[in-house]
Amino acid sequence: MQRILTSLILSLLCCAVAHAQTYPARPINLIIPFAAGGPTDLLGRTLAAKLTDVIGQRVIVENRPGAGGSVAAEYTIRSAPDGYTIMLITVGTQTINPFVFAKIGYDPLKDFSYITTIGNYELVLLVNPNTPQKTLTELIAYGKANPDKMNFGSGGVGTTSHLAGELFSKSQGIKAQHAPYKGSAAALNDVIAGNLTFLFDVISTGAPPVDAGRVRALGVSGPKRSALLPGVPTMAEQGITGFDVTGWMGVAGPAGIPPQVIDRLHQAIAESVRAPDFQQRLAQQAFEAAIISPEEFLTRVKADYAKWGAVVKASGASAN
Repeated sequence: MQRILTSLILSLLCCAVAHAQTYPARPINLIIPFAAGGPTDLLGRTLAAKLTDVIGQRVIVENRPGAGGSVAAEYTIRSAPDGYTIMLITVGTQTINPFVFAKIGYDPLKDFSYITTIGNYELVLLVNPNTPQKTLTELIAYGKANPDKMNFGSGGVGTTSHLAGELFSKSQGIKAQHAPYKGSAAALNDVIAGNLTFLFDVISTGAPPVDAGRVRALGVSGPKRSALLPGVPTMAEQGITGFDVTGWMGVAGPAGIPPQVIDRLHQAIAESVRAPDFQQRLAQQAFEAAIISPEEFLTRVKADYAKWGAVVKASGASAN
């Protein structure tokens, strides 16, 4: 019996090694969790094109939008763990959705094989250019002196812009009423119109109206300034502690992908991301390229899962 079990284990190991050595032997599906034409889709298609050249097999983009990316995530984890179905994941799909949706069909800490991030991004805090508060410090002082008179917009309940506003308010001891919109563009228009006190927006869409003088930028949410808004200091530079919002985008597959296949994908994605034209695409959307190991990626997901879970629970946010 022992010999049979040993032979079986050796056979399985040989099959896994053989699979890794021949991988990829056919096209790879890259699942995009949002509709075609958006920023995530554009980055995903650029990655697929580069990856096709690097890895030697066609990488096919498949859009599966719905429920903030949860539809795509559930599809991905039910796929065979062979490296032929991978997904472009975000901080939202992995660390926010599990808390804002009452029922979700995946566990981000157990159901995925993490490969690498491809880029990080920050948000920018925007106000109307005519608001009397000219600095971040003045805005916070106004909020403390005028409880319940502040409001902020977002692209919807459970979005990064929403939770950034909640985290900012809580960390600075102020109260601000959340006003969810169907997309950040509508919220931005109401900042311009003077109907919202502030908005956290992604820098790629926030920078143009800042440059045009239609809104004022008071701070960047990450650890360093953005190349698109070099004159805007980080919130940390302005003495704001307890606040750091850095989003990310990365690639993962279903749990159980063989380590050798993960290594091959990691190497190929890293080479793709380092290509000058891909770097340019990332910069256009205010992303900074970021390649990390699978182990580092899982550690980051766990940290953000705990962080955003606490924010969601404190805010009572729900997408149901």
